Amino acid sequence: MPERFGYGGAISGATKTIWLHAVSVGEIQAAIPLVRALQTAYPEEQILITTVTPTGAAHARRVFCAAVQHRYLPYDIPICISRFLNSINPAVMLVMETELWPNLFKQCRDRGIPVAIINARLSARSARRYRLLTGFTRQLLSQVSLIACRSAMDAQRFQALGAMDEQIKITGNIKFDLEIHDYNRDKSNIIRQQLLGNRPVWIAASTHQGEEEMVLAAHRDVLRVFPEALLVLAPRHPERSAEIRALIENHDFSVISHSSGAHCPAETNVIYLIDTLGELRGFFDRVDVVFMGGSLVDVGGHNMLEPAASGRAILTGPHVYNFEEIARELFLIRGALITRTAPELARQVIMLLSDEQERVAMGGRALEFVHQSRGSTERVMALISPWLSD
Repeated sequence: MPERFGYGGAISGATKTIWLHAVSVGEIQAAIPLVRALQTAYPEEQILITTVTPTGAAHARRVFCAAVQHRYLPYDIPICISRFLNSINPAVMLVMETELWPNLFKQCRDRGIPVAIINARLSARSARRYRLLTGFTRQLLSQVSLIACRSAMDAQRFQALGAMDEQIKITGNIKFDLEIHDYNRDKSNIIRQQLLGNRPVWIAASTHQGEEEMVLAAHRDVLRVFPEALLVLAPRHPERSAEIRALIENHDFSVISHSSGAHCPAETNVIYLIDTLGELRGFFDRVDVVFMGGSLVDVGGHNMLEPAASGRAILTGPHVYNFEEIARELFLIRGALITRTAPELARQVIMLLSDEQERVAMGGRALEFVHQSRGSTERVMALISPWLSD
């Protein structure tokens, strides 16, 4: 709470503070390539990351350890913002995706601190909401020095809200630059056999309330064709694990929690529950099929790039407006398939588990899409380097 009111102590140990704001876990994950590039290019400078959520703070500490400092973003109240800026004295503020704070942006402009929105995205839904306050939004965007957009569509939406052409650059999606691990497949297969067993495995990743019931119903249908199949269930918010465990048991399945360290038995009624943060990418490397959640319910979907970078066949629901460009491209190349109901999800999982050639081909197309789309971090670094080279 003191940090939310602007207290927290001065940032020491560097001539400049490079400030990056990432509201929660997803934005922290997206920021990894940029933070790594900043550390390489400016090793003497201190990087400060601010978040809003405790899960975002925990993920930042887990990923970057002591290499960066962390604070909670102050409330957007002038005195809190002023107190915070006095203590950190940043050279630049880099905002991941689309976080718009009127008092914060105004005080940064008044102090000559450049503000850059990185990986800027604006869904059609968000654009409609901002258009209700066109004058306010135009004034707010005028305080931003750079809007580095993920796509031409995002750029057009920012322009429609009043952003000037000179503010906008299309740099691509920085999430494509997440490290693609050249992992040892033999070792990965051994780990899979020890942890999950030598059986067909599919994962429902980043699920939300209302989706787990549909996933469990789909898995019941999958078991009729593949009685040895295993479902790995990874809720978006691990703090819901107790609630989800009860839901699983109410559906007459037993549960093995990842935090327990236990291996899955050979029984067919077991669900493997990932109740920890920061380990999802490793599971993408070990499963056969990935369903990305937040898409069967109207949340807007979650990032499909990580399973694509692991070369997995991907399924998703229809609500993917948070990642509409990525989803559209993956659908076009048949690197991902769309599903709308629990029975349809079951049919597609069964189809992919039955057809190894198609499953591998889908994963290969998704992986090639990731490789061809990289380079955003380099473009962003070129745009912000003048602010950091003085």
